[in-house]
Amino acid sequence: MVEIASHYNVANPVAPLTLLPLVEERGLATVIANPIGAGRLVSLESFRAAGQLPGGLPLSEAEPLLERLMAQTGRQLFELALLFLLDDPWVTCSNETP
Repeated sequence: MVEIASHYNVANPVAPLTLLPLVEERGLATVIANPIGAGRLVSLESFRAAGQLPGGLPLSEAEPLLERLMAQTGRQLFELALLFLLDDPWVTCSNETP
């Protein structure tokens, strides 16, 4: 199993793109330990107050992206953060082998 802390989320969707295919190739499970970025992704206010996520997009890029996603989907930021990970086929909860 590989655990990725707060480095992969809706505000930082590209960080582990080199890691995740390798994890899949080796048949390992991927668990996101911090799906809402230590509380930063609970709301836009929390995101702004906390500043840039480790390894994430600069605030000047991330904030408009998140606002646009929220407007398009009608979802709150914490919902987007969780749905982003739940919809990702690389994020797993267990390592089942055929």
